[in-house]
Amino acid sequence: MMIDSYFPKMSKTVRIKKMPSACWVVDLVSDDGTLVHPLEAFVFSLCNGKYDVDTIKDIYAATARKDKNLISSQIDSVLKKLERYLEFTSEVCATKERYDPVDYLYDPKPGKLTPDGRFDAPGEMTLILTHACNFRCIYCFNSSGNITRNELSTAEWLRVIDQAKVMEVVKCTVSGGEPMVHPGFFEILTKLVESEMSVYLCTNGSLIDQMALTKLTALEIPCVQISLDAASAAVHDQMTAVSDTFSQVIKAIEDFVKHGTKVFVKSVLTPLNVGETGALIDLCHQLGVKRLTLDRFDLSNAGRGNERLFMSREQELDLAVLVAQKDQALNGEMELMAVTDPRCWASESDIIPCGAFQRSLNILPNGDISVCEKLIDVPEMTGGNVRESSLEEIWVSERVKNIIKPAIEKVDGSCKECEHLQKCHTGCYAIKLYVDDNVYAMDPRCWKANYANNPYKISVG
Repeated sequence: MMIDSYFPKMSKTVRIKKMPSACWVVDLVSDDGTLVHPLEAFVFSLCNGKYDVDTIKDIYAATARKDKNLISSQIDSVLKKLERYLEFTSEVCATKERYDPVDYLYDPKPGKLTPDGRFDAPGEMTLILTHACNFRCIYCFNSSGNITRNELSTAEWLRVIDQAKVMEVVKCTVSGGEPMVHPGFFEILTKLVESEMSVYLCTNGSLIDQMALTKLTALEIPCVQISLDAASAAVHDQMTAVSDTFSQVIKAIEDFVKHGTKVFVKSVLTPLNVGETGALIDLCHQLGVKRLTLDRFDLSNAGRGNERLFMSREQELDLAVLVAQKDQALNGEMELMAVTDPRCWASESDIIPCGAFQRSLNILPNGDISVCEKLIDVPEMTGGNVRESSLEEIWVSERVKNIIKPAIEKVDGSCKECEHLQKCHTGCYAIKLYVDDNVYAMDPRCWKANYANNPYKISVG
């Protein structure tokens, strides 16, 4: 069948953010998004399952007043560029038209998105509804468990969502603690869905009873991320530091899959549970999980055990071999992702820059907007508070600009003279606070770092 006879439709989890200089196409779970020209967004907005590719070319040719034969390959290139955000069917699969194509018929402003490369307004946000949690996971990066002081009320969260809608935030991750512990959880989630954001829920799954399942499926949440760190109840209890919840989590996964909700599982591997990795992969596959992400404990996770939770490099290499074998056996039936690359940076190509305040906002339970949900009560990394300022006021504030581009005198050590400073921005702020008091010190992963207490070189090698 010719591609022109296919009916492309953007996935349910995909959104478009219109901006002065470009448009941002982003999927809820797949990537960090793609910047496109408004005319490319125009083509993409026509992918609603109602038109085949040939008809889309007709519409574009008529709108642009160009010969269809001359623009045919151009449209093919656009669809190729954005194909990971699309589903192609051989017949009409029309759904509710999410976007008006006319909105993308404008001339973009020249140059970068903004002088410093940031979005003019955030495209996504993470709401950490509460630090309360019914688990006590040994690796928890914010030591969740109890409600922290002055957490936002339901009404305050709803006001934040109203402001985000005005700024055209299109993607929202809802997290915690355990977000379902918040008394306004379903009201907040409903508000997000009604605001037409693509919502990604992160939960430990243990509170998903029949009532919760009914409410969540009624909201048509397309996918959920559930934490599962073991294939057995015994190790699960050790990882979560609570008893008798393993069967509840497994049932939640089964129920979501049964109701057609995509389930993504995330696991944090430590010396305690890495031996169950093979069994965990098999279990998730049997349950119908769409993606299993195998993360590893990192100092940016803080954790309740710190360095003792590091896997050795030998364990990481063994894990890489196991994952490769399992991935081949899965044959695409479940996506398997694992972090097994070396922890230390050996060259510029290894640098992982922090994207803080570039396109996203992290809102902590007390209303602080922070560089990272792992940086709690760190004034230097806090852009403002939603009780005192609006999201827009915080986004454009001098305080945020100074976080992104600090005065050179704040930058410590040889980073000041480093040729990679503009790319690196001194690395991960959360990790640095565990080896240095200065958030603008050198990242301990850097090959130039020489910390006496560097856990990456001492514990991992």
